[in-house]
Amino acid sequence: MQRPDGTLILDDSNVLDRQGNVRGKPRLPVGLVGWSDDSSGFCVLAETAVAGVRSVQFITIGGARRQLTQLSSKLGVNIAACSPTSGAMVIVTATGFKDPNTMIHHTRFGDLIAIDLQTGAELLKRPFSSRVDAVDVVAVSHDGRLLVEGSWNPTVVTDLSSGKVIARLTAMTPLAFSWDGTLLAAVDSSGAAELIELSTQRTLWRDTNIWENPQWAAAQPGGNEVAFAIEMPPQSLHKLVAVGPSGQPFTIATNVFVRDFTLCGWCSTV
Repeated sequence: MQRPDGTLILDDSNVLDRQGNVRGKPRLPVGLVGWSDDSSGFCVLAETAVAGVRSVQFITIGGARRQLTQLSSKLGVNIAACSPTSGAMVIVTATGFKDPNTMIHHTRFGDLIAIDLQTGAELLKRPFSSRVDAVDVVAVSHDGRLLVEGSWNPTVVTDLSSGKVIARLTAMTPLAFSWDGTLLAAVDSSGAAELIELSTQRTLWRDTNIWENPQWAAAQPGGNEVAFAIEMPPQSLHKLVAVGPSGQPFTIATNVFVRDFTLCGWCSTV
């Protein structure tokens, strides 16, 4: 798992640089792990002996451990943001099931929970709609400030610091915010990758190649560009494209990936 800027990688229990040198031994517990946005360490939801209870921790690259709190949930949990920059960790709970008759996967999101990375105090607990499939996909900005709830109803972007809705967009699948929170990478209702300027709700760029399918997107740390991973069968990953406020795409790499390749972190540093 790469850190956000791509210069270090977590490999088993070691943090390695590009030359393979060991830069840290954090000794992470079993559980969910996410790099912090300043690359100083990891937010961790560690498994405990009690079913449904997770130990919430922050562990530095060097292995210093801060026990924050415990989280109890009957739903699945995921680290949506880990931000010493803003001082918060954001967790999303959800559950899903597949309808045996239609074979369609359904999702019910539970809560969005923000935890103070210094004290472990609960800063925010925001429930999602209890209705199945009311929200299909959620994404949170790296600092935990912005939330987008994607569905086939209008997609809603909320500033969690104020609770105000800052944008209502057409139906889409959100992928990622830009690092500065001004842009949203998404997949439109036709399946094409697009980049949206939130202040104006304008589409700055849309992939016009009907054979290409966006898989995921990653924000440029400290910048305002977003990289899209694009699939074009039979390859699982065809190319990486970066797009910023100008709306002009830049192809980082193409036709150089092995099948089932997965990239974490910002692509231009790879």
